[in-house]
Amino acid sequence: MLEATINGCLYTTPLAIVTWKFTRLLLENGADVNATKDDSNPELEVVKLLLEKGANVRASTSTGSTPLHFSCCYALQVPVVQLLLDRGADVQAINGDRTTPLHLACLNENVEIARMLLLDRGANVETKTSKGITPLEMAYYEVKCPKLTRLLVQHMMALAGCAVIVETDVIYDVVALWF
Repeated sequence: MLEATINGCLYTTPLAIVTWKFTRLLLENGADVNATKDDSNPELEVVKLLLEKGANVRASTSTGSTPLHFSCCYALQVPVVQLLLDRGADVQAINGDRTTPLHLACLNENVEIARMLLLDRGANVETKTSKGITPLEMAYYEVKCPKLTRLLVQHMMALAGCAVIVETDVIYDVVALWF
């Protein structure tokens, strides 16, 4: 396995090592650190290129995290998440902490990504982390995100064949009773 320790951080994938080294090279050669980003999505283009060259969309780190796990942490990665899913990423992938991409989308308050995982790809809302935490508990207790809580409760109610409640205050009351 390829590993590099850079400034005290362990990097275990070739892409992470190259990204760090390339960024340093750019900065050493005068790249403007205050340059603003235009409408392009360089991350998406890099992922497309890697997939075109045969990168395994289901590859995982030594802790079991996949590219989908990492992409679900960042709200700006919606197009990357969509591409990874379209190319066969496992929406139910579980890493060493038993965390799924949906857990990470909830933890990072990425409502659009969570919606994509749930509604478009059927992510399991009942999977528990190694600490016994579901995505709903993460959204309600840990990050206190009403939009995510509403999305998860409405999805669970729809799966159960129940009427869907729209008002956030009512959903918070339901969740409080639930736990």
